[in-house]
Amino acid sequence: MIAARVVNVRHGDELDVVVSILTPRGLLAQPETHGALDVAVAGGEFLLITLRDVPLTDEGIYRVLVSVGDNEPTTFALPVELLHKPSRVEVH
Repeated sequence: MIAARVVNVRHGDELDVVVSILTPRGLLAQPETHGALDVAVAGGEFLLITLRDVPLTDEGIYRVLVSVGDNEPTTFALPVELLHKPSRVEVH
């Protein structure tokens, strides 16, 4: 879960929130199931972003970009280290 404080928002304002996830190779990571990405507002000034079932298959830094309305996105770095690397087999 990611918590982000939103400033200059009044209680009751409707927020247009966009969340994107970039892999270490610069590709867009998509959740594999519906409802895998959930954004909620807590206390009127915090966004709570829950990520479920996002394929983190590459080792390195994933970038989570969050933008609200027309504002520039804020980037969160998410380091991923794989504990088991898949073996590569050559086929002739």
